[in-house]
Amino acid sequence: MNRLRETAGIVAHMRNWPLFFKQYVSQASEEDRIFEFRDGLKMGFRDRDDASIIKETIALDYYGVRRQGPPQGSIIDIGAHIGAF
Repeated sequence: MNRLRETAGIVAHMRNWPLFFKQYVSQASEEDRIFEFRDGLKMGFRDRDDASIIKETIALDYYGVRRQGPPQGSIIDIGAHIGAF
């Protein structure tokens, strides 16, 4: 049931969701390494690890950032990973 919920979340938020699943089955080509979300957000990724982080933080909204709506200001990510706040 968890996988079904994750799949539904990915399809609901991502405009080019087939690319996400393609990345898990095989490597996406260099030109294809940008996820596009339905709200206009675009995020580049390098590999399967980046795709997994984007899935958790953005598509599935584990931290609730997307549920809060657009920020009134800016979000600056000063972490040590790919910048997927």
